[in-house]
Amino acid sequence: MDLDFLVFGNAKVSNEGDLNQIIIGVSNALYESCDFDLMKKEHVPYIMRKIERELGVIPSTKEKTGS
Repeated sequence: MDLDFLVFGNAKVSNEGDLNQIIIGVSNALYESCDFDLMKKEHVPYIMRKIERELGVIPSTKEKTGS
């Protein structure tokens, strides 16, 4: 999986595990940005829902992340 998928949507996810890893990584990065006061924690779930909708993720199949 390369960054083109996240930035440009050009690459295809090879399996659901790859997609879950991407979602977990993005979620963790967003929560980490909260530690540096770049955003508020209450905004992360909203942003993640938007990302998941764009990726076509069914909410019941993803792992819950964040703190």
